[in-house]
Formats: sequence, structure tokens, C-alpha cells
Amino acid sequence: AYILSQLKTQSVPDSASTEEKDPNDFCFPAETFVNLADGSEKPITSITEGEMLSGISQGKVTRIETHEGSFQLTRLLIKPHGQAWVSAKVRDGQSALEAPATHPLLTLTGRKKISQLRVGDWVFVRDAVSGRFVTAEISVIQHAVRNVTHVYNLRTESGTYETESIIALDKN
Repeated sequence: AYILSQLKTQSVPDSASTEEKDPNDFCFPAETFVNLADGSEKPITSITEGEMLSGISQGKVTRIETHEGSFQLTRLLIKPHGQAWVSAKVRDGQSALEAPATHPLLTLTGRKKISQLRVGDWVFVRDAVSGRFVTAEISVIQHAVRNVTHVYNLRTESGTYETESIIALDKN
């Protein structure tokens, strides 16, 4: 609860990083599901500007970015800690999220890029029964699982949104 209460709604760049930032490297593949404020979900490619998304704070989509190229994805398998998953994309009791290694997620210790995560780290997810945000453990990290030619990113008023019921942060 403390981390959530300290979260700024405007995303702040990772000032500790000295690597050059590629604006195309913060996106999700087309089949990623995004959670809407009304409790439903739909593919990121179907999201429109002005739609209300679920996140730490609900927020409207202010911008949708589509990028073409070759993008290598990392897959995280997230193990629930007693909560039910909203997404239909649960396999073997775990939820999977794929994104480039530089996309930021909200963890128990704050904002981290996927490349900074380790097995055993905790990310925030929405509990489908209570509707509260709880932590879930990263059980597997698979690097370079596949390449895609199109990726999509959302900018929101709140700076957070749910992908596959996992809290993602806007890239800036």
C-alpha cells in the first residue's frame, strides 16, 4: 500500500540509466490485452484515444503510438499470490506478459524496466475478486522469445494502465 500511495501519476524517466533511450522500445505486441475501466479487456490494437483504462488510477488514453520494425520480446510469467486473474490468457496458473526489455512495470520496489527484473521480484496486479491491487511474483523470465514487426504503446492521463491485469507504466 505504501508504494501505491507514493506513486506519482506523472511518469518520471529513469535518471539512473545512462543508456540511450529508443522511443520504439517501450511497447507491447498486438495480441496484448488491456484492461478497461469498466472491467472488460480488449487487444491493445483496438484501444482508442479517450477510452478510460484501469490502472492505479483510472485514466483516459491521450495518445496511441504504433511502431514498425523488428522488436525482440521478453516474456514474464507471473505467479498469483492467491488472487484470481481477470485475463483469459492464463496458462498453468500463471499470467504471461510479453514486451521489449525496456518497458517499465510497477514493482514492489518502484519503477523497473523489464530488463531490470529478476525471478522472485514482485509486480502489481489487480485481484479480480476484491478489485484491489496486490503483488504477484515473477516466476520465469524468458529473453528473446520472439520478434514482432509492430508494437503499440499507450499514453494515459494517469501514467499507469493494466496489460494482462499487470500494472504497466507509461514510458516517460
